[in-house]
Amino acid sequence: MSKFLKIVIALILILILEVVFIYFGYSKNNNADKKSFINYDNNIIILSHP
Repeated sequence: MSKFLKIVIALILILILEVVFIYFGYSKNNNADKKSFINYDNNIIILSHP
């Protein structure tokens, strides 16, 4: 059960990190080209769902 719990915690941490990276990537490119943010977001989606 503790092994399962560790996997769940790891997945939640990865999800939080992805949200943070998307947020910072968005705010960094907010005044720049929006297309680069969209590509960045698609790359994260591809990476998180192999």
